[in-house]
Amino acid sequence: MKRVLAHRIIYLGREYGMSVATIDGNEVVDIKPFETETASTVFISGTIMLVPRKTDVQIIRFS
Repeated sequence: MKRVLAHRIIYLGREYGMSVATIDGNEVVDIKPFETETASTVFISGTIMLVPRKTDVQIIRFS
């Protein structure tokens, strides 16, 4: 399982400002607003889009 923090996350047509996405394999398990720093969370500055695929979740970064 991995966690990603970004200024803006786009997933399934919805936008989440300053949030943490939890990804397990090819599934986005949860997206929560950022409240406190969490260990093992990758920060990506800017906007990302999460795209589920058969084997994983692709993270597309926008500048």
